[in-house]
Amino acid sequence: MSISSIYAGYLYFTTGEVILFIVILLSIGTVVGVNLGVESVKYCSDRTLKASYSAFLLLASVGIILKQLKLPNVALIYTFALILMITAVILIKYYFDLKIPYARKLSRLVQELFVKLGLGGF
Repeated sequence: MSISSIYAGYLYFTTGEVILFIVILLSIGTVVGVNLGVESVKYCSDRTLKASYSAFLLLASVGIILKQLKLPNVALIYTFALILMITAVILIKYYFDLKIPYARKLSRLVQELFVKLGLGGF
């Protein structure tokens, strides 16, 4: 983090443009997300990781397009749903799959659903 970004953050905070509750939520989410991500990547092949990241970027671009089409609420809902779905897939497939016995069955069901919807496996 550079000095200029720290100073800019300070200026925004002193002018009241920072919602502290949101900052706390984002900080907690970041810490939890990084830890889950590190654990999940250990069990993911390079090919799967690259394909997943590519799909995420493609899907995220839809949210940007919706914003450009002056549909900010739709873009927000779409982005939130996308984040929830990707989080669920990562948790079920790569994190809980190794820790909770019934998660393997749930993981297979989700994977079959993706295949039936034409989204491919993961």
